[in-house]
Amino acid sequence: MGHSCEYVDSGQVNHLAEYTCAICCSLVDAPLLTTCHHVFCTACLQDWFDQSKKEARTAAKCPTCSQALDPRNGAGDLRLASPLAWRVLGRLRMKCPLLGPLGTPCGWRGEYSELTAHMTAAGSHQSAGLASESADTPGNKERRLAAAEALKAAGNQKFEQRIYPDAIALYTKAIDLAPDVPTFLLNRAAAYISAGQYAECIQDCAAALALDPANHKAHKRLAKALGEQGDFDRAVAQLRQGEKAG
Repeated sequence: MGHSCEYVDSGQVNHLAEYTCAICCSLVDAPLLTTCHHVFCTACLQDWFDQSKKEARTAAKCPTCSQALDPRNGAGDLRLASPLAWRVLGRLRMKCPLLGPLGTPCGWRGEYSELTAHMTAAGSHQSAGLASESADTPGNKERRLAAAEALKAAGNQKFEQRIYPDAIALYTKAIDLAPDVPTFLLNRAAAYISAGQYAECIQDCAAALALDPANHKAHKRLAKALGEQGDFDRAVAQLRQGEKAG
């Protein structure tokens, strides 16, 4: 899933059309350029190839023009395959999809090439303004949670694109805003395990279980991380503990 087209500044319809993924119908994220010169999100095209393989087709075809594509070398990173096209995409004017300190739209505007850095920057406004609020009033809690949910949604997008470092950064900012919500910890745990960072996944699952001891996802994700580390006895014990908690 790419970036929602609603966050592209107006007056750029022609450019947007050239960089809209035909699979998810969104502005491309982590773009690939096919040998037939069409642009798709990396994860969308990978999923398309996987689905084609499951359906036992003779060859995967481009979703736009139906030209046969080799899953191994039918597409390449747009940045390398066409530096000029990448620079044009990078100049597309964007709005930030996240919420600002008062629970209102962020207000940031910049180029496509700057958007991810803006959203994932540790010191950017999304966490700084809200996390520093001293009054723990219902209104402040609601604003923090709304901003955290927006960060989680952005993290989910990066997770779907297999861009795990960015997903982890966004989930971390959500956790900073709402540290007592297990869901944000478990989302980051999923990104950690996908990135092969099993110790970090275990820590997040343990923190989630401290908040909600009966959370099945936390038990299962913790067991999986332990298994990936080769600690099968503890993994089995964790699964049994999760069954008892349920």
